[in-house]
Amino acid sequence: MELVLKVSITAGILVAVAFQVALLWGVWSSRVDPAQTFRNLFSQQAKPDWLATQEGNQIYQSGQSVGVVVGAVTPTGNFVVFERIVRVDSLKLDQPFRYQDNDYRVINTSSKTLLDLTISPPASSLEGVTCELTR
Repeated sequence: MELVLKVSITAGILVAVAFQVALLWGVWSSRVDPAQTFRNLFSQQAKPDWLATQEGNQIYQSGQSVGVVVGAVTPTGNFVVFERIVRVDSLKLDQPFRYQDNDYRVINTSSKTLLDLTISPPASSLEGVTCELTR
């Protein structure tokens, strides 16, 4: 009887651990932003999209999308070069931004277009953006 009880408790613990690992993996692989989700849950504003997720081609500052990466992304050591980032009207170049689970700081840009008419709707864009990995 004692052996059955110990085996049952051990099996229950293993099932609970497996469930937690599966839940953690699901959150990690679906690009859910836990910090922004927590802020959305307890904010005073009623929002239908309380579960915050991040798109793979967008850059974020303070949990908000501030740009869309277009073209090649070339990593070299602790640096990365973005061919083009569009819709950067809200991007603060002096502050770090998050792209695909990494934080970057802008070091240099080769050109900035204030009103890029090649995208719809027209917005500002940056080309040749060299960034340093900060985390």
